[in-house]
Amino acid sequence: MKLLHEKRAQGTLEYIAIIAGAIIVATVVGLALKSMGNTLGGRAGESIGETAE
Repeated sequence: MKLLHEKRAQGTLEYIAIIAGAIIVATVVGLALKSMGNTLGGRAGESIGETAE
């Protein structure tokens, strides 16, 4: 019974690690896309943020 409990705890830790890894990957990809979008948007036309002038 103790072995089953330890295995379940290990599975939970692996699950948490997978979720944390997915969050980190999503954050990195999101930041990369945002910076790429800013670079492309700045070159294509700066009318997105400064339409008042």
